[in-house]
Amino acid sequence: MQNSFFVDRKKVYAATNPSTTNLVAVFVDKNIYQGIENNLKRYTINYLQQKIGNSKAVVFPIDTTTMKAHEISQMLENMYFE
Repeated sequence: MQNSFFVDRKKVYAATNPSTTNLVAVFVDKNIYQGIENNLKRYTINYLQQKIGNSKAVVFPIDTTTMKAHEISQMLENMYFE
């Protein structure tokens, strides 16, 4: 026995999620982070988050000598799916 159902596509709508936050990732070498930390925080809060609507800027001090591109990509993917 086969079960079937029909959907009237004219009445199907995707729900909007008004609480979506746009994440902005800023990567900086950990060796220079101490020297620019205050300026970087001001830039991310006063500029990035103001220019990009409903956004949250996140700063990642990383070791650029050991971190590989695929590891950065994995970090971004984990942030996206959380």
